[in-house]
This record gives sequence, C-alpha cells and structure tokens, in this order.
Amino acid sequence: MTTLEHASEERAEAWTRLVGPLGPGASAVVLGSALLGGAAVTVSTTRRAGAWRGLVHGLVAVDLVGGLVTFQLPPTRGQYARSSSGARMSFVLAHLQPVVLPLTRQGTWRRAVARYVTAVAATGALEALGTRVGSRRAVATALGVAAAVVDGATAGPGPRWFGPVYLLKLIAGHGGIAHAARQPGAR
Repeated sequence: MTTLEHASEERAEAWTRLVGPLGPGASAVVLGSALLGGAAVTVSTTRRAGAWRGLVHGLVAVDLVGGLVTFQLPPTRGQYARSSSGARMSFVLAHLQPVVLPLTRQGTWRRAVARYVTAVAATGALEALGTRVGSRRAVATALGVAAAVVDGATAGPGPRWFGPVYLLKLIAGHGGIAHAARQPGAR
C-alpha cells in the first residue's frame, strides 16, 4: 500500500468514526450541505465584518450544518445510539462554538453562555430520561425548536443563524438519539 492509499484509508476510517457508515451518496449530502452553509456564512460575515471573521465563522458553520444534517441519517444515529451517556455528554460539552462569537466581537458572552448552558441542560435532561421516553426524538425536536425560537426572538448583536443551528444540532439532533437496546448480559 502506498503512502497516498494509506492516507486515504485513514481519512475514510476517521469519517466513519465521526458520522457512521455512510455511503457515498449520504456522505455527499452531508459534505455538500456543510460546505454550502459554510460558504454562505463566510460570504455574509465577510461582507459585514471582514475576511478573518468570515473565515472563522464559515468554518464553524461547516461543522454545525454538517452535524445538523448528519444527525438525521440512520447510520449516524445508530452509531451514536451505542455510545454511553458519559460519551454523549462529553460530545455536547466539547461543542464550545458559542465562544467564537464574542471572541470575534460578533456576539456577547452572556448569549454565548446561555446557548451553551441551554444545549448542555437540554441534552442532560434527555439523557436523564434515558429510554423511558418512547418518543425521545420528538421530545428532543420540540425542545430544540423551542430553544431555537426563543434564541431567534431574543437575539441581540451577532449572526442570527448561529443560535438556531447550534441548538438544533445538539438538542434535536444529538440529544434526540435514543440509546440502543442492550443485549442481555451486556455491560
């Protein structure tokens, strides 16, 4: 195997670990949506706030839009359904994107903290309910939409796209994935 083939195989394995075993069509949808969202945010932010902010916000949009789309796909949902509650909460806790806005002077720290705490608290509540809620996806979507609507209605300075996409990705998308049924004798 050549170095190039090895690198290509490693990228494919990393992609599968991130989004599950998506085929080429679904991967194209995720990547296309992420790149389109990132390009739109880059252009609009660059016009409004300058090139470096446009680039930073565009990269954040690639992650958030890509995640929002991929959490709707069964292979991704299946992969994350097998993760522990601790791994799920770690995933949400690691999504610190709200701090990008005040760091680039495109939002407030108060709004960044509110978005982060909302995503963590809603996901934590969904995890606490565990599999007792048969309609977890519907409950998570309702929570995510409510959070996005409140965020949009109360948004102050800064990009208005960010809060709804961030909250829907983490609450409705990731938080709405029910745990996979455990096999008898499994730990």
